[in-house]
Amino acid sequence: KYSIVRKRLAADTVGHLPKKMTNFDFIFFDYKGTLLKKEKTSSQSKSETHLRNVYNQLIDELGEKAQMEKISFEGFTEMYTKKKDEVEVDNPIISYETLLRSCLGKYPLSPDQIEACVHAFQIKPQSSELYADTLPVLHKLKNDNIPMGLIRQSRLPRTVFLKMLESVNLQDIFKVIVLSGEVGFRKPQREIFEYALKEAKLESVPCHRILFVGNETKTDIMGARTVGWKTVLLKTTESSSNGLADWEIDTLQELEVIVYQNPVNCDGSKV
Repeated sequence: KYSIVRKRLAADTVGHLPKKMTNFDFIFFDYKGTLLKKEKTSSQSKSETHLRNVYNQLIDELGEKAQMEKISFEGFTEMYTKKKDEVEVDNPIISYETLLRSCLGKYPLSPDQIEACVHAFQIKPQSSELYADTLPVLHKLKNDNIPMGLIRQSRLPRTVFLKMLESVNLQDIFKVIVLSGEVGFRKPQREIFEYALKEAKLESVPCHRILFVGNETKTDIMGARTVGWKTVLLKTTESSSNGLADWEIDTLQELEVIVYQNPVNCDGSKV
């Protein structure tokens, strides 16, 4: 295992290192808990907010028909939950978009109206907050021509997630974005990492030249290890990976040492 050199490099030194001196050809990140602060609201509360957005849009689209149909939020939620339970028997990570389309299909809506309801399913931008060093670090990596990607556990429609990235100024950072709901696999399943590998056209790149940064040992670190990538645990939600991650850091700023400086073993010798 490796330990990072705790001594911070001078900003002007790190900032001018050429790409050929970096240790990785591609860096993948987890999203929540790694780049974005995890919300304090419960999953149930967030789900209810999403569905309320869809319901309100549905009522707007139906107009007077909504009164005739006697559509209540409780009834809509009950129908959605029942459909979700039925479908997840065969596909436990089906996307929210697919579920919503299935539910909305029972109402007298045009394709455009259904699209409007699906797009209403999103987290309010103001509930999203990046860690303080997320943007500086990612912009530095991008400016040094180090390509980056995201691998996220999410059933959100891609269009909604892209809007979320735009709301926190991350829309132009990533070359590849992999969402579990789209590919049918979740971290730590090997298949989602293999999918990301192909999407980024990294099949010919040595495994040790690809880095994954995440905040959860079970999903992020163990998952990335199944395809041989190097791993970093960002300790925002866990205190240790118990030796499973190649590096452990307290802030994203420390990632610069790992990316730009020669890694060292715990005894101080070069790898």
